[in-house]
Amino acid sequence: MSLTVVPCPADAVARLLELRRGRARAGGRAIFIDDGPAGAAEEEVLTDHPVPAAMRRLDDGSRYRVVKVFHDARTLENDLIALGWSVRIRTVAANFIGIAEPPAVKPS
Repeated sequence: MSLTVVPCPADAVARLLELRRGRARAGGRAIFIDDGPAGAAEEEVLTDHPVPAAMRRLDDGSRYRVVKVFHDARTLENDLIALGWSVRIRTVAANFIGIAEPPAVKPS
């Protein structure tokens, strides 16, 4: 399964993973990579917005506001576990890599 996760709150990550679950094989997993809170040092963080945001500049010089949540790995892991996911996140340099497995489907 391929998955692109736009930086968003943990409950939105879980909803996105849930939508993708139907496309995965039984026992499938989602893998995600994030730059974590350390990434904020490299960003132009916008503090006056109702959602976490940053300003990004493209190679052509144009600038765009993007949603960007600087997740703490432990907090994200705990939030996803609280939503029923089996999650393992490990830190690699300043980034983290996560593997998430959806909650087991109860037989009907």
